[in-house]
Amino acid sequence: KDSTPIASNIYNLFLMPIAQSSKTELKNVSIDSINVISQIFQKDKAVEAEIFVNNHSNDRIEALTIALYFNGAKVSQKTLDLQAKEKKSVLVSAVPQSSGLTSAYAELEADALDGDNRAYFGFMLPEQPKVALVGSGAQLKYLRTALAAKLGAQNLVDLQEIQSSSIASADMSKFDIIVCGFGPYREADFQRLKQFALNGGAILIFADA
Repeated sequence: KDSTPIASNIYNLFLMPIAQSSKTELKNVSIDSINVISQIFQKDKAVEAEIFVNNHSNDRIEALTIALYFNGAKVSQKTLDLQAKEKKSVLVSAVPQSSGLTSAYAELEADALDGDNRAYFGFMLPEQPKVALVGSGAQLKYLRTALAAKLGAQNLVDLQEIQSSSIASADMSKFDIIVCGFGPYREADFQRLKQFALNGGAILIFADA
Protein backbone atom coordinates (compact mmCIF):
# COMPACT_ATOMS: atom_id res chain seq x y z
CA LYS A 1 0.00 0.00 0.00
CA ASP A 2 1.28 3.44 -0.90
CA SER A 3 2.07 5.24 2.36
CA THR A 4 2.82 8.62 0.77
CA PRO A 5 -0.63 10.17 1.40
CA ILE A 6 -0.42 9.18 5.08
CA ALA A 7 3.11 10.51 5.50
CA SER A 8 2.24 13.76 3.72
CA ASN A 9 -0.30 14.55 6.41
CA ILE A 10 2.29 14.20 9.16
CA TYR A 11 5.56 15.53 7.75
CA ASN A 12 6.71 18.55 5.79
CA LEU A 13 9.29 17.77 3.10
CA PHE A 14 11.75 20.49 2.02
CA LEU A 15 14.20 20.07 -0.89
CA MET A 16 17.36 22.21 -0.75
CA PRO A 17 20.49 22.28 -3.00
CA ILE A 18 23.33 21.12 -0.72
CA ALA A 19 25.66 19.20 -3.10
CA GLN A 20 29.22 20.45 -3.58
CA SER A 21 28.42 21.29 -7.19
CA SER A 22 25.72 23.73 -6.10
CA LYS A 23 26.68 27.39 -6.54
CA THR A 24 23.81 28.59 -4.42
CA GLU A 25 24.72 30.09 -1.04
CA LEU A 26 21.71 29.46 1.14
CA LYS A 27 20.75 32.03 3.73
CA ASN A 28 18.67 30.55 6.48
CA VAL A 29 17.91 31.89 9.94
CA SER A 30 15.82 29.93 12.44
CA ILE A 31 13.99 30.61 15.67
CA ASP A 32 15.43 28.02 18.03
CA SER A 33 13.30 28.76 21.10
CA ILE A 34 11.23 31.33 22.99
CA ASN A 35 11.50 32.25 26.66
CA VAL A 36 8.48 34.13 28.00
CA ILE A 37 9.91 36.68 30.44
CA SER A 38 6.59 37.86 31.86
CA GLN A 39 5.33 35.80 34.79
CA ILE A 40 2.19 37.77 35.69
CA PHE A 41 -0.22 38.69 32.91
CA GLN A 42 -2.43 41.75 33.48
CA LYS A 43 -4.53 44.12 31.44
CA ASP A 44 -2.59 47.10 30.02
CA LYS A 45 0.74 45.45 30.91
CA ALA A 46 3.15 44.36 28.17
CA VAL A 47 3.97 40.69 27.68
CA GLU A 48 7.71 40.31 27.08
CA ALA A 49 9.41 37.38 25.37
CA GLU A 50 13.03 36.56 24.55
CA ILE A 51 13.44 35.09 21.07
CA PHE A 52 16.55 33.00 20.32
CA VAL A 53 17.59 33.10 16.66
CA ASN A 54 20.34 31.27 14.81
CA ASN A 55 22.06 32.31 11.56
CA HIS A 56 22.96 29.05 9.79
CA SER A 57 24.51 30.75 6.76
CA ASN A 58 28.09 31.80 6.05
CA ASP A 59 27.11 35.41 5.42
CA ARG A 60 26.28 38.36 7.63
CA ILE A 61 22.59 39.19 7.63
CA GLU A 62 21.47 42.77 8.22
CA ALA A 63 18.12 44.25 9.23
CA LEU A 64 16.41 40.90 9.70
CA THR A 65 12.78 41.41 10.68
CA ILE A 66 11.21 39.48 13.55
CA ALA A 67 7.53 40.04 14.32
CA LEU A 68 5.32 39.13 17.27
CA TYR A 69 1.69 38.06 16.77
CA PHE A 70 -1.19 37.74 19.25
CA ASN A 71 -4.19 35.74 18.01
CA GLY A 72 -3.03 36.13 14.41
CA ALA A 73 -2.55 39.92 14.52
CA LYS A 74 0.88 41.54 14.34
CA VAL A 75 1.48 43.48 17.58
CA SER A 76 5.22 44.19 17.55
CA GLN A 77 8.25 44.11 15.26
CA LYS A 78 12.02 44.45 15.59
CA THR A 79 15.05 44.20 13.33
CA LEU A 80 18.46 42.74 14.12
CA ASP A 81 21.83 42.07 12.51
CA LEU A 82 23.54 38.67 12.65
CA GLN A 83 27.12 37.73 11.88
CA ALA A 84 27.78 34.50 9.98
CA LYS A 85 26.87 31.45 12.13
CA GLU A 86 25.90 33.75 15.00
CA LYS A 87 23.27 32.93 17.61
CA LYS A 88 21.53 35.85 19.28
CA SER A 89 18.50 36.63 21.43
CA VAL A 90 16.17 39.59 21.04
CA LEU A 91 13.51 40.93 23.39
CA VAL A 92 10.09 41.71 21.94
CA SER A 93 7.00 42.88 23.80
CA ALA A 94 3.43 44.00 23.25
CA VAL A 95 0.31 44.78 25.27
CA PRO A 96 -2.54 42.25 24.84
CA GLN A 97 -5.82 43.84 23.73
CA SER A 98 -8.19 41.18 25.07
CA SER A 99 -8.48 38.92 28.09
CA GLY A 100 -8.65 35.13 28.02
CA LEU A 101 -6.37 32.65 26.29
CA THR A 102 -3.98 34.19 23.76
CA SER A 103 -2.25 32.17 21.04
CA ALA A 104 1.05 33.89 20.26
CA TYR A 105 4.00 33.32 17.95
CA ALA A 106 7.18 34.99 16.74
CA GLU A 107 8.06 34.89 13.05
CA LEU A 108 11.08 35.77 10.95
CA GLU A 109 10.88 37.11 7.42
CA ALA A 110 10.97 34.57 4.59
CA ASP A 111 14.29 32.92 3.73
CA ALA A 112 15.63 29.69 2.19
CA LEU A 113 13.73 27.49 4.68
CA ASP A 114 10.49 28.96 6.01
CA GLY A 115 9.66 25.92 8.12
CA ASP A 116 11.92 27.05 11.01
CA ASN A 117 10.95 30.73 10.90
CA ARG A 118 8.11 30.53 13.40
CA ALA A 119 7.79 29.47 17.06
CA TYR A 120 4.68 29.45 19.22
CA PHE A 121 3.75 30.17 22.82
CA GLY A 122 0.61 31.14 24.70
CA PHE A 123 -0.61 32.82 27.85
CA MET A 124 -3.79 33.47 29.78
CA LEU A 125 -4.86 37.01 30.64
CA PRO A 126 -7.45 36.58 33.42
CA GLU A 127 -10.56 38.69 33.45
CA GLN A 128 -11.36 40.84 36.47
CA PRO A 129 -13.36 38.77 38.94
CA LYS A 130 -16.93 40.05 39.33
CA VAL A 131 -17.50 40.62 43.04
CA ALA A 132 -20.73 41.43 44.89
CA LEU A 133 -20.31 43.21 48.23
CA VAL A 134 -23.43 42.49 50.27
CA GLY A 135 -24.34 44.38 53.44
CA SER A 136 -25.72 47.59 54.83
CA GLY A 137 -24.39 51.05 54.06
CA ALA A 138 -21.69 52.60 56.25
CA GLN A 139 -20.85 49.26 57.86
CA LEU A 140 -19.18 48.22 54.62
CA LYS A 141 -16.67 51.07 54.65
CA TYR A 142 -13.54 49.00 55.33
CA LEU A 143 -14.53 46.13 53.07
CA ARG A 144 -15.35 48.60 50.29
CA THR A 145 -11.95 50.26 50.66
CA ALA A 146 -10.11 46.94 50.52
CA LEU A 147 -12.01 45.66 47.47
CA ALA A 148 -11.63 48.97 45.61
CA ALA A 149 -7.83 48.67 45.67
CA LYS A 150 -6.00 49.30 42.41
CA LEU A 151 -2.87 47.92 40.78
CA GLY A 152 -1.58 50.94 38.95
CA ALA A 153 -4.58 52.37 37.10
CA GLN A 154 -6.45 49.05 37.07
CA ASN A 155 -9.08 47.94 39.55
CA LEU A 156 -8.31 44.51 40.92
CA VAL A 157 -11.99 43.49 40.87
CA ASP A 158 -15.23 44.50 39.16
CA LEU A 159 -17.18 45.49 42.28
CA GLN A 160 -20.92 45.94 42.75
CA GLU A 161 -22.67 46.62 46.04
CA ILE A 162 -25.94 44.95 47.03
CA GLN A 163 -27.99 45.79 50.09
CA SER A 164 -28.61 42.78 52.32
CA SER A 165 -32.33 43.43 51.98
CA SER A 166 -32.07 43.01 48.19
CA ILE A 167 -30.49 39.54 48.02
CA ALA A 168 -33.81 37.95 47.11
CA SER A 169 -34.05 40.00 43.88
CA ALA A 170 -30.35 40.12 42.93
CA ASP A 171 -29.01 38.12 39.99
CA MET A 172 -26.29 36.11 41.68
CA SER A 173 -25.30 34.23 38.54
CA LYS A 174 -23.31 37.16 37.13
CA PHE A 175 -20.84 37.17 40.03
CA ASP A 176 -17.76 35.06 40.66
CA ILE A 177 -17.47 35.93 44.35
CA ILE A 178 -19.92 37.22 46.95
CA VAL A 179 -18.48 39.03 49.96
CA CYS A 180 -21.01 39.20 52.80
CA GLY A 181 -20.60 42.01 55.29
CA PHE A 182 -22.96 42.94 58.08
CA GLY A 183 -26.65 42.02 57.80
CA PRO A 184 -29.37 41.64 58.75
CA TYR A 185 -30.00 38.45 56.75
CA ARG A 186 -33.02 36.19 56.54
CA GLU A 187 -33.18 32.42 56.29
CA ALA A 188 -34.17 32.74 52.63
CA ASP A 189 -31.04 34.82 52.01
CA PHE A 190 -28.82 32.06 53.35
CA GLN A 191 -30.59 29.55 51.12
CA ARG A 192 -29.82 31.69 48.07
CA LEU A 193 -26.18 31.99 49.13
CA LYS A 194 -25.99 28.23 49.66
CA GLN A 195 -27.35 27.62 46.15
CA PHE A 196 -24.81 30.10 44.74
CA ALA A 197 -22.00 28.10 46.35
CA LEU A 198 -23.42 24.80 45.12
CA ASN A 199 -23.39 26.24 41.58
CA GLY A 200 -19.66 26.89 41.83
CA GLY A 201 -19.57 30.42 43.24
CA ALA A 202 -17.26 31.53 46.05
CA ILE A 203 -18.48 33.19 49.25
CA LEU A 204 -16.50 35.16 51.82
CA ILE A 205 -18.32 36.05 55.05
CA PHE A 206 -17.27 38.71 57.58
CA ALA A 207 -19.02 38.42 60.95
CA ASP A 208 -20.17 41.47 62.88
CA ALA A 209 -17.83 42.22 65.77
